[in-house]
Amino acid sequence: MHVSERTEHCAACYGQYGDRRYVDFEAAYDGPVLEGAIKVAIDDLVICENCLTAAAKMIGLVKAPDLVKALDDERAKSHADHMKMGRLERQIKDLKAALAAEEPTPEEEPVAA
Repeated sequence: MHVSERTEHCAACYGQYGDRRYVDFEAAYDGPVLEGAIKVAIDDLVICENCLTAAAKMIGLVKAPDLVKALDDERAKSHADHMKMGRLERQIKDLKAALAAEEPTPEEEPVAA
């Protein structure tokens, strides 16, 4: 298996794109014949990078930069959640203090007649 030095027809999408890299699996298979001005037989297993990326995502493989971005996003979300939790805990403490200040103390309680 190697990266092809030339633009090939992709055995998955049948496209031929000059701006994509292709992986040649060095395997023959009985692929289709593409009709056009010149008929092209797809007999070699050569896959373009877009099709390889799509296939990799289907089985859970992703590019390292995607993982780094996902991790950074999760860290940012975790930090925001932590900050929010701190604010809420302070609000709860303040509310408890306010409620405690409003409760009558034993000397303030009315005497039953």
